[in-house]
Amino acid sequence: MEMNLYWFGMLTTGNVEKVAGLLGQLLNDRYYTAICAHPTIYPKTLELPETVALSMDVRTSQKLSPSGTRDGKAISWGVEDGRAHLTLHDTFGLYMLDSNLQGERSHSDSTYRNPYFVFDGNKVTIHHRAPAGNLLVWTFAVEDHAE
Repeated sequence: MEMNLYWFGMLTTGNVEKVAGLLGQLLNDRYYTAICAHPTIYPKTLELPETVALSMDVRTSQKLSPSGTRDGKAISWGVEDGRAHLTLHDTFGLYMLDSNLQGERSHSDSTYRNPYFVFDGNKVTIHHRAPAGNLLVWTFAVEDHAE
């Protein structure tokens, strides 16, 4: 399955509807693999150099699922109190993102306090920080079940 979906940018109040639409275009009625990476940087000590530990959660053959949602939608979005909110519900659970960036586009933020999306063909990668402050990298890649 070849897809031709390309877009990148920070999630903002002005583009949250567009980003939700792109997620739907990519994932609706398709199986995908969800990869959630949680990098942790451990500072240098007298005995050890700075190190990075990477924990990964991988869930194959996931599908969007509106089951149990209030609005009956697998992808929901909105703008409230000056923040963009985006929620994705699938067969495993839900993924929630929000951003305080205003307007249609925003400069990239290397701290990822607001989500950064890269749609590349048949996958999307999202860099962001959890409310607790740790960096998260999520990838949703469409599976090819044509075989």
